[in-house]
Amino acid sequence: MNEIGQPSSESIVTESVAANSRQASSSADGSLHRYVGREFTEVEMEIIRTLCADPAYPTRASISRALCRSLGWTKPDGGLKDMSARVALAKMAADGLIILPAPTGPQPVPRRHLEATIEEGP
Repeated sequence: MNEIGQPSSESIVTESVAANSRQASSSADGSLHRYVGREFTEVEMEIIRTLCADPAYPTRASISRALCRSLGWTKPDGGLKDMSARVALAKMAADGLIILPAPTGPQPVPRRHLEATIEEGP
């Protein structure tokens, strides 16, 4: 519940996952999307789209953490599979399945490949 007594977006998403788990597991229409070794059902894709559109999650990092908590996506030690979720989200965005907010941190500098040139003397 938030300050005004309404359920938070994350609790709504979590309840949605629980309510639709039987439907998702019995879905035989082949609408699975595979990213980073995990298959995402169409129900889970809708959850991801909901999280991406929610202003409560303004960054990619906050979306990936909420996604891990909503889907119970954890490592064997119980930690969130946050980096796997970020990679999956980026690939989903590249495939046009979701729209992510713009990156907020510094972008990596692309490597430059230099070629050595040898000039012959007189």
